[in-house]
Amino acid sequence: MRFWLMIAGCLGFLMGHGQEITVRGQFLAHEVKLGEPIAFTLSVRHPESATVLFPDSTYAFTPFEFTRKYAAPTSTRQGISYDSATYVLTTFEIDSLQSLRLPVYVIHQGDSSAVYSSSDTVQFVRMVFDVPDSVSAAQLPLRTNTQWWKVEQAFNYPVALLVLGITVVVLVLVYVIFGKKIRLWLKRRKLMRQFEAYRNSFTSELNTLRDSFSPEKAEQLLVQWKKYMEALEGQPYTKYTSLEISRAAPDPSLAQALRNIDRAIYGRVTTEVYDSFHELRSQSEDRLHRQLTQLNQKG
Repeated sequence: MRFWLMIAGCLGFLMGHGQEITVRGQFLAHEVKLGEPIAFTLSVRHPESATVLFPDSTYAFTPFEFTRKYAAPTSTRQGISYDSATYVLTTFEIDSLQSLRLPVYVIHQGDSSAVYSSSDTVQFVRMVFDVPDSVSAAQLPLRTNTQWWKVEQAFNYPVALLVLGITVVVLVLVYVIFGKKIRLWLKRRKLMRQFEAYRNSFTSELNTLRDSFSPEKAEQLLVQWKKYMEALEGQPYTKYTSLEISRAAPDPSLAQALRNIDRAIYGRVTTEVYDSFHELRSQSEDRLHRQLTQLNQKG
């Protein structure tokens, strides 16, 4: 019984207001393309006392899909109100003609009734036409583009980390297995390079001294020899006198050469000074070979 009373109430409301409620709906364009937005406006004219609701995003806008909605404020004049809303829709259907009509819901006594707009239709514009499967590539409507497009290559971090890890492991193994030999080889190479630089400089200065002797040049050449020997053996040769060097490294030839050089520096006796400097150079070369022999024995 209650159900029939509700039906009767709805019919009575519609009979009383049906002529006064006018719903209109239309597309704002005549054509639509696949995936492109199109606007549909829905408006209703109703008595000021009536309460109306518009469809929201949960409504099925088939064959269209809802994107967004814009609602206009209510306008009322002489007891008649005007409401409108614009729906932005898209379609992914390919029918040539696509139609839509939307309802406005009139609320009364805790229930509602739908008043529909008239149906409006738009024409679907095709962008791609059917192509038979048997069409050859030469007949396809393809566009030629021979320009290169630079694509950034992504850095492969897993491979980089793997390579880095393998490199570290290999270096550690090489150091563990060949570390001692590598260190000895580097030390021998360093000694040879130092000796080559010293010998070239010593020979050049000795030739200059031979062309024009002076006690100052002879003393500078002696200091150069002392610096090299100090770096080679770790003994404070630059702080030693000739007598102290002879005592620290007892060698008759070395002692005699140092005495001859002292006589040339302090007494200007130069008869044997050049041979004495040659002896110093030979002494430094012998000490170098002794160091290299010790390194070879360690390896």
